[in-house]
Amino acid sequence: MAGRLIKYDFMAIGRKLGPIYIAVLAVSFLTGILGLRVTNSGPLAVVSFILGVLVIVMAVMTLVVLIQRFRKTVYGDEGYLMMTLPASTGTQLWSKVISAVIWGVLTTLVMLGSAAVIILMIRVDGGIHYREMLVQLNSMNLPWGKISLTAVLFILNAIAGLVEFALMIYASISVGSQASDHKGLFSVLAFIAFAVIENVILYFAVTKSDGLDSPLTVNLTTFEQSLEYLDILLFASLVVAVITSAVYFAVTYLFMDRRLNLE
Repeated sequence: MAGRLIKYDFMAIGRKLGPIYIAVLAVSFLTGILGLRVTNSGPLAVVSFILGVLVIVMAVMTLVVLIQRFRKTVYGDEGYLMMTLPASTGTQLWSKVISAVIWGVLTTLVMLGSAAVIILMIRVDGGIHYREMLVQLNSMNLPWGKISLTAVLFILNAIAGLVEFALMIYASISVGSQASDHKGLFSVLAFIAFAVIENVILYFAVTKSDGLDSPLTVNLTTFEQSLEYLDILLFASLVVAVITSAVYFAVTYLFMDRRLNLE
């Protein structure tokens, strides 16, 4: 059932986000072509501006569509249809979280793909010499083991951050939906309250990790020390993200399971 719920949400959201993805990639190709072949900077500046606007619209639209989808299918018009399906509340909630993470990843990949298309197509100073760049990186004797660990922690943080952000939005909507009037306003206030509390917890978690000083006052003298400090920050952030995600999940689950009125 979870697979069907994810598929249903995926198709409904894809009809709205698919066209903007295609538009961003198409304008990226056009930007790359103009940067490669056009000497006049005027057309390139206009197309680059359009691309920037499209990327912003894509990011905002992704967030808005995911919020609307959750509100509509749980507390809105489609709530009676979706929440009466033979699926547990946990399955319903997890399917929406997974769907939100998928679309968050897709939006990020489209942004990165847009930048990659432009970089690969535009010639800089006669061309980008990737082999020379790799040779220079290898000659720097970088601690690749530590870099790999940092990269893994960064990826885990990105995934946990998407899960946490989706659940924080869902928890805020669930709290705001309990109000008799101005549900949207109370949802926004709940989101702000969650964000403030979470950032306070994250600050203390980071500054108290292994007796570390504030990130603004810490003195790092080597690249390895910087990586070690960054790893501690990423690990502390990951732990906070997991804990807060569990809290947001519990809050959303309780409201969906105990306080949902489909009449």
